Amino acid sequence: MKVNIILGARRSNLVTTPILILAALSVLLNISAEESHATLFFEIIVLLFCAVPNPRLPSKQLLIIIATSIYITCSFLYAYFLNNTGFLDFALAYKAFYYLILLSFCSSNAHFPLKRLDILLKLLIVFFVIKYSISRLILGISRPILFTENNYELIFVIIIYYINFTLLKKLQTSWLLLLILVFLLSGSRSSIAALAFTIPFMTMRRIDQKTVIGIILLSISTLSLYYIFSDRLAGNSIDSIDRVKFLNLFLYEVRDWNLLNFLLGSERLTPLSNYTCQSLSYYQTLMSYKGDGSCYSVALHSYILRAIFDHGLIVLSALTLSIVFLLSRAGYSRAQILCILGIITITSFSVSSLNNAYVALALAITIAAGRTRLLANMDSRIQPHEYNYQLKIPS
Repeated sequence: MKVNIILGARRSNLVTTPILILAALSVLLNISAEESHATLFFEIIVLLFCAVPNPRLPSKQLLIIIATSIYITCSFLYAYFLNNTGFLDFALAYKAFYYLILLSFCSSNAHFPLKRLDILLKLLIVFFVIKYSISRLILGISRPILFTENNYELIFVIIIYYINFTLLKKLQTSWLLLLILVFLLSGSRSSIAALAFTIPFMTMRRIDQKTVIGIILLSISTLSLYYIFSDRLAGNSIDSIDRVKFLNLFLYEVRDWNLLNFLLGSERLTPLSNYTCQSLSYYQTLMSYKGDGSCYSVALHSYILRAIFDHGLIVLSALTLSIVFLLSRAGYSRAQILCILGIITITSFSVSSLNNAYVALALAITIAAGRTRLLANMDSRIQPHEYNYQLKIPS
């Protein structure tokens, strides 16, 4: 067991080293969103950290991998041969399921030392404060970035912060205040709502049903007020907000759907109508890789809308429950899992959420760090002094 933890600690270098190098380069070179290639590196990091075969893979994780692989394969055969869907368009729409397979491997063999997680978090917050402050206060950039669009990177850091708090049982108020500063500088509405949702889970001693409802209402109110205030300040109506446009176009696409359509989703993989694609044609990077002006659900931005349209509520529920299982197996309580899912869900109304590498890597670290704590608790009951010595080696 101690050997596995030490090897896992070394494997965590695959996460910490490249991320901190990318953050330092972003600050030193003042890299912009258009110049950044950080997302590709995050994809590679997720793959290298998670995709380690385990000959003793638990049966439930194996079941998730097999079921997900069958779903991806059958969907691809249908989309490619019957719907003439391009390979790249299909690959982009199904990223959340590739990540689920990787997270299933991660949940059985990955480790992340808690002290190393704490150091990674604090260094990241420092880099965020420096880059965001320079970008916003000196250069006048309204949406500063460290790695990529801040809707993505801020969700990564808030999940990491919450997990660090959960495992170490320390709020670390000064670091939380710096994190709040970063979020305020970001201009990201969905991220601010996610932060508003998370803070009560760290500051309240008791989380019951009424508390959760209150937190959800607070987050919705925060997001709504931020949207309305910022757009009125710019002299625009609520309909001018991009996310409202995406919702209206989604409702247009599903106007003839019945209950079965919502449960099962559209045919794998159905392009959006010409009207919707033309309405969103100014998002050139979200159009189909075919280059013919067509587009798929990725053009709607919101992962919730995309998942319902492409996969239906049944598959979306299965994906969510699988993540809940992996988090539960890593030792997290119901309240902690609820907070993590809440953060992801709030962002899924705005951006790609489970379909991007930043959320996937945050979940991988969450699962690995949880497993490290579980093994530490188990081993300390047997050989506490020897374990503590071994745990300090990789830190």
